[in-house]
Amino acid sequence: MDYTLMRQKIGESMRRLVSGYFQNPFTWLYEADLQAELSQFLSGVLPETIATRPSGKHAGWFRDPTEIRTPIVHREYPDTKRFDGSGTCSVH
Repeated sequence: MDYTLMRQKIGESMRRLVSGYFQNPFTWLYEADLQAELSQFLSGVLPETIATRPSGKHAGWFRDPTEIRTPIVHREYPDTKRFDGSGTCSVH
């Protein structure tokens, strides 16, 4: 997937999230709910990882100095338990 298509998919996901929010803002009571929803949208349209080339003084730190694979979608809260301690998330 090229970067132009990725930017397009990210934009579509953001528009989908904002549209849903304007239809019913009370669906998302916590920041974690919005993050989970956007994460789900992005995970469904973007490749799991992308290849990049390490550069600079840290290039020798990698097993393969010509290519590393990294996830595109990173999650701030990797646990299923929300920061408020309720233990539930609206989207998984």
